[in-house]
Amino acid sequence: MTELDAIFRPASIAVIGASNNEGTINHAMFMNLIMGNFKGPVFPVNPKYEFVHGIKSYHSITEIPDPVDLAIIMVPRDAVFPVVERCGAKGVRGLIVITAGFKEIGEIGSELEDRLLDIVKGYGMRMIGPNCFGCMNTNPDVSMNATFSAYAPLPGSVGFMSQSGGLGEILVDRSEREALGMAQFASIGNKADIGGNDLLAYWENDPNIKAILMYLENLGDPRLFGRLARRISRSKPLIALKAGRTARGAAAASSHTGALADQDAANTALFEQYGVIQVESVETLFKVGSLLVNQPLPKGRNVAVITNAGGPGILMTDGLISNGLNVPELSQENQAKIKQSLREECSAKNPIDVIASGGPVEYRAALDVVYNDDNIHAVVILFIPVVMIDAMEIAKLIVEYASKGVKPIQIVWLAKGKLRGEEAETILRNDKVPLYEMPLDAAEALALATHYSEWLGKPVGSELDFAVDTTSARTIIENVITDGRNSLSDKECNDLLKIYGLPIISSRWVEDLDAAKDTAGELGYPVVLKASKIGLHHKTDIGVVELDIDGPDELTLAYKKIVSNLKKHKLIDEASILVQPMISTKEGGVECVLGLKNLKKYGPMLMFGIGGIFIEIIKAVEFRMVPLTDVDARELITTSAAWPILKGARGRPAVDIDALIDNILRLGQLASEIPEITEIDLNPFIAFPDGNRNIALDQVIVIG
Repeated sequence: MTELDAIFRPASIAVIGASNNEGTINHAMFMNLIMGNFKGPVFPVNPKYEFVHGIKSYHSITEIPDPVDLAIIMVPRDAVFPVVERCGAKGVRGLIVITAGFKEIGEIGSELEDRLLDIVKGYGMRMIGPNCFGCMNTNPDVSMNATFSAYAPLPGSVGFMSQSGGLGEILVDRSEREALGMAQFASIGNKADIGGNDLLAYWENDPNIKAILMYLENLGDPRLFGRLARRISRSKPLIALKAGRTARGAAAASSHTGALADQDAANTALFEQYGVIQVESVETLFKVGSLLVNQPLPKGRNVAVITNAGGPGILMTDGLISNGLNVPELSQENQAKIKQSLREECSAKNPIDVIASGGPVEYRAALDVVYNDDNIHAVVILFIPVVMIDAMEIAKLIVEYASKGVKPIQIVWLAKGKLRGEEAETILRNDKVPLYEMPLDAAEALALATHYSEWLGKPVGSELDFAVDTTSARTIIENVITDGRNSLSDKECNDLLKIYGLPIISSRWVEDLDAAKDTAGELGYPVVLKASKIGLHHKTDIGVVELDIDGPDELTLAYKKIVSNLKKHKLIDEASILVQPMISTKEGGVECVLGLKNLKKYGPMLMFGIGGIFIEIIKAVEFRMVPLTDVDARELITTSAAWPILKGARGRPAVDIDALIDNILRLGQLASEIPEITEIDLNPFIAFPDGNRNIALDQVIVIG
């Protein structure tokens, strides 16, 4: 037994606020429990009634003579507190608080919710809600519909969680329409006590739950979510519809990384890194869920398409390819096998077009071949019911192959049809065959399932630990904090990054023009001049960076220009000038960005991609959460927009990927060991074919 069994597997339930008034949620909740054949006693509690639906009603839960595991509370907000107190005194272990008017209404509601949670914790109870839709468990041993849904739950093998009560109702309805039945469902409302992470942990080892579908508005504790997801995704799919993804302005960000690394980027990084399948709509949530629960995982990206209409077959092919899948032409041998059963005007290539007259014989001939072709990893069947073809025969054939469980099969049923078309659809749904109305829906679902299969096939990877002088690193940070600053000086940045083995360009600070000329002469032209001042981050924006200075005369003009711009922006006080060698990318160097953002609740997140002064305009970057493995670091590189350039393009040599992975992992360790750092920006970071030449040309480090 676990704490959540009192909510999802209660032996007895009290419905506090149960009503005889039809059309109210108080009546619907009580009747759903009764009509849903809950396997234990249900006690109505309402002082207004002697009986509710013919069952004796109690004035208070304390009057119930028998033990009560779960109390469902549907009373006015101010009455919730004494009711919960009485539940605690009764020994109730679980609560579902339907009542609203708490944190969702603002500050006053938040204070009331805190008070409610204190009472719940004081009695050692667990609570779903407040402001929720309820819970379900379709297991025949429980048979509990503790919601006020207008729809009866369809039994199945999926765990559903929703942070929205309204969407919860949609999920229950959609579950039946999509033939994707639920094992358990929970609308978690305000998540005052039990949240999504609690449900993930509870459902992780439940053998009746094969996949978990989630509607999320926030992740609660993202770090805990990440740890759970990384583990659970290895054994059962996690499919998430994440709301609230609209990007907000990052005007207060101090670095390029800060401007680009928002909460949505962190969520996407978490999902990608830990195998969570992110979808964009309720429809896709169910479409990919149905495929993953009812069919085997695809073992590759090659798809065979069988259709009785050319146009939809072309649309299907386009949809698959645009989603990163392949539609390879079949071998001549296999085409010949198929053609034996097809008319001359049919096509046996791929897509296989059996034309409108194609019936069970033609579809079977095509299915026999592609299902046994090791080069085909999934099959999509398109069917337009036509007057001369018995749709039921096609449906039975599809069910026969879909039940084999060797490679995934999807059916796109393009019209209702006249000859038993609707009956055929019912057969397909009842036998849990993934059924789609349009080609693009099927393509998207298959692409997501394939991506998940590939994630499962990746090595787990290793977290490396580099030997560094952490004492010296801590001294740098503590000095900054003691000075009351929120950013490191250029010299402090250099010193800290060197401690962690990150390659930083050699810089020489000068006090005047003569010293700048002498230093440039020692370094050798061409050189770079930059202003250096604590808190001065976007140097290019105010004209205090001069590149590719080729001699003393150019240096004089550049120096005076930088000083003039510093004065213009009133930044001359305590500013200095530094001289650096000019680094050329002509020998295969690629201008990248390597950054870090430490997000509240999420922790450190690394960024990598195409760098330069237009980074915030191009936004060609990817993110991964810390801690990260060598596999994570490699994927951060290979999924970025910079990858086609990094691996060699237009005759350029490929950069040293292993060295770049080392650089990323070192920055990740720095982020883990110095949590005071909120942002790091190494831009541009030049990656070379010889990784020993990799170098950061500029850096920003912000603490908070």
